[in-house]
Amino acid sequence: MRGATTIVILFLLGLAGCAERIIQSPADLVPGQLAGGAVSIIIDADAKVRSSVGVARTLSSGSVWDYSGRIAEGAVYRPRNTVLTVEGANVSEAHMVLQDRSFVGFYLPVQGTFSPAEEPVALQFSTTR
Repeated sequence: MRGATTIVILFLLGLAGCAERIIQSPADLVPGQLAGGAVSIIIDADAKVRSSVGVARTLSSGSVWDYSGRIAEGAVYRPRNTVLTVEGANVSEAHMVLQDRSFVGFYLPVQGTFSPAEEPVALQFSTTR
């Protein structure tokens, strides 16, 4: 029995080490303000977004996001009253990337990379200055 338990534990530890890595590409953030001044957005309805490896995160209704600049893939917004992470083999702090009114991926500020969403998600939000 002890040998079987050891095998199961080793198997589970092996699985934990096999978490899939998220897709990342270098992204140069150009900080700045939108025309007319800085803009924040407030999410109006919960939205489920998924990383490139399918791990889901919920952008909660009422969460506030501040514009921090642009990358080639879209506008980058950092969370003000919440935390966003993206998870694969590691867990990383993330900001959301919008193109028009759709969430298209995650900007990882520590790594300076972009990680695409599994698929774009249209968001309902309002803006404030």
